[in-house]
Amino acid sequence: MFVICQYFSHSDPARAAEFEFCIRENIKNGHQVILFEEQPVPEDIRKTARRCIEYPERLTYAHALKWANENLQSGSIVALINLDIMIRFEHAAVEAHFQQYPNHFLCLSRLEYNPENRTTAFNEHLEKYQYMNCQDAWVFQTPVPELPLSDFPIGNCPGCDNAIAFRAAEKGLVPINLAAAFPIWHYDFVRPKNPFTLLTQDTATKMVCPEKHGRLFLPRIAIGGSFKYDDILGISKNIAQCLVEESGYTAESDVRLSSYLACSIVLRGLPVRWDVAYLFGCIAMSNCFVMKNSKLVF
Repeated sequence: MFVICQYFSHSDPARAAEFEFCIRENIKNGHQVILFEEQPVPEDIRKTARRCIEYPERLTYAHALKWANENLQSGSIVALINLDIMIRFEHAAVEAHFQQYPNHFLCLSRLEYNPENRTTAFNEHLEKYQYMNCQDAWVFQTPVPELPLSDFPIGNCPGCDNAIAFRAAEKGLVPINLAAAFPIWHYDFVRPKNPFTLLTQDTATKMVCPEKHGRLFLPRIAIGGSFKYDDILGISKNIAQCLVEESGYTAESDVRLSSYLACSIVLRGLPVRWDVAYLFGCIAMSNCFVMKNSKLVF
C-alpha cells in the first residue's frame, strides 16, 4: 500500500520526534511511504521511504489525489494520512475490501496512542458521536475521480475531514468510516490540547472553512453495520418542518424536506446495500446539523 503524507520539521523537538516515529513505523510495517517535503526529512527516513518530493507548499487533497492518479499504477491502494498517524491494518485486507467495493472512499477515524504503556483508546468526547467529525486517513484505489473544490490542506484545517467526504460523495464515491475494520493510531502525546476536539490551533492552521461548500459527517461503523436511522430521520424531518413554520415555504425548506423524503424512502423502503444505506443515513444526519443549535442524540 502506498502511504502519502507531508513532512515538516516541527519547532518542538518532542513533537517532531512523534512525527518521525510514525513515519518509521509505517515504513517498518511494509508500506510504500511517499513524503512531500516541506522541509528535508531525516536521512534514515529518506533512505527507506519509497520517494521524497520537495514541496514547500501545504499539500492539498486536490494535489495529492492528482499526483496519485498520474504517478501510481491503476488499481493501486493509496492511504493519504496526517503526519501523526500510523497505519495498523494490512495491505491484503484493504486490497480485498476494494476488490469487493471498488467505489469506496475510506475516511478513517483513529485511536489515541499512549507511548508510556503502548496502548490505544478512544477519545471519550469524539467517541460520543462515533468520531463523525474527525477522520485522519483517506484510503482509495487509483484512479480516483477529480474531486470538486478540494484544493484545501490535508490536516490542521478545521472542517477538512467532513468537507472531503462531501466532495467524494458528489463524484459518486461512497465515503465511509470503517475504522473498526481498518484501524489507525494517532500519536499526539506531548502537546496541551483541547480535550473535546484534540485540535491545537497554531500559526499554520488554515481557517479556510472548506465545509462551506458542503460537509458530510461520517460516524464510525463496522463492515455491514449501520446506526440509528429512525432517530436521525425523525430529527431531520422536525428540523425541516420547524424551518417551514418559522420562515414559510422557501427554496431552502423545500431542499431540506426533499432531502429528508429521499433519505426516508431509501432507508425505509428500498432494498439497498448496507454501504449505500450508510451514505443516505449520513446525508440525513448531516442535514440535522445544518440549522444552528440543532442537536442529534444517537
